[in-house]
Amino acid sequence: MAGVSLGISEARFEAVRRALAHIPGGAEKAVARALNRAAEGARNDAAQLMKERYTMKVSDFKKEIVILRATPGNLRATLLTRSARQAITDFEHTPVKPPRQKGIPARLRPRIMTTIVAGRTKNWSHAFLARMKSGHLGLWTRSKTEKTAKGKPVIHEFFTLAVPQMMGSGPIITRVLKTAQHRLGVELDRQVAYIAGGGRI
Repeated sequence: MAGVSLGISEARFEAVRRALAHIPGGAEKAVARALNRAAEGARNDAAQLMKERYTMKVSDFKKEIVILRATPGNLRATLLTRSARQAITDFEHTPVKPPRQKGIPARLRPRIMTTIVAGRTKNWSHAFLARMKSGHLGLWTRSKTEKTAKGKPVIHEFFTLAVPQMMGSGPIITRVLKTAQHRLGVELDRQVAYIAGGGRI
């Protein structure tokens, strides 16, 4: 997994501590809440920004980003992205479902087209769509050299970029971090005012 961490400076923490000095544990609680809200917002921002460039669903991007939440004892929130490469079929592809192929000459079968990066479409002339017994839909190719124990060609699935690679591209991670820092500042002020005003800690 690859990760991005959010925290605050010692100077900012001391300012929060002074503002909430009359409330035991108030500063730590305020900072932890603000960090977690900023991390949740950063996950949403990252998914939306990746969707602008790649054709995977926002909900699928969010599933691949895990938040390690801050606590009063650990004032750091971390976004972890899973490192496994994504299946080609996680992105836009046509046909959407595996077409009927048995008995149909290869030249008459529907062409498989995929779009991973928005605006860039690829034609797969030597691949096929198939759904496994597990329910997983994949884009596959038959090996010309490898055989199973029964003498049939081994099939291999096509994969592409992993979410850490997509999220880690310069423009995306830069915008995510910039917005997260702004959101953190706003949320920290809100939490300090809430707790100082008698809000639940």
